[in-house]
Amino acid sequence: MNAGMVRTGGIMVFVLLVLGVVMSLVVAADAVKIGADGRPQITGGAILLVSNIIYVVIIVFVYWTTKGLFNALGYRQADIPIMVIMSILAVNLILGFIGGAGFDSIGSVSAMVGSTNVVGIISLIMMLVLFAAWLWFAMAALGFGNRIASGLWKGIGIVYLIGTVLFVLSMLLLVMLGVSEASGLAIGDGFQMLIGIQATVGMLVILAGWICHGIGLITGADRMGQA
Repeated sequence: MNAGMVRTGGIMVFVLLVLGVVMSLVVAADAVKIGADGRPQITGGAILLVSNIIYVVIIVFVYWTTKGLFNALGYRQADIPIMVIMSILAVNLILGFIGGAGFDSIGSVSAMVGSTNVVGIISLIMMLVLFAAWLWFAMAALGFGNRIASGLWKGIGIVYLIGTVLFVLSMLLLVMLGVSEASGLAIGDGFQMLIGIQATVGMLVILAGWICHGIGLITGADRMGQA
């Protein structure tokens, strides 16, 4: 893979952030539209569908160029987690079309916990594997930083590691919540708020890592050009 492709991967990270803002605005606009029957109307469904496809394609491209950067600089310890991440994201998108399941948000986890739907169960298993792959990638990125003496990539690995751990803890708490509700146990609003806060912090940390990831690809492309 050439340096230009890797640099493009870094730029696409920021394109994805812009896309995320656009998607959020579309969702917010739909949320306040009420039809004649008094029910919310989703008028931007097609836009969200296309955006979700583009979103997954960009993420897969970014990880593919990340693999290209790592390999170009003689580092292959991240190959497996990167391939797993790309594969699961692609399969999840397909499952979303087939059964409307997928794991688009953390709020869907509690529903998947008690689901007997085959697609929902498969999505839950894939989510767990995806988090394991993210943790593996975070440690591999840290190792890559050590390999090429890059403080940026060390930081990326550490930030991803912290963010993923926080997000996984939120998932576990959400599973506990789903099991408790299925058993008829009342859970206080404070516990649910704790889950929301922890998940939000985890996502913000991962977002910071994602931004650094883009910068790492752009600067890494420059390093490839000098090699």
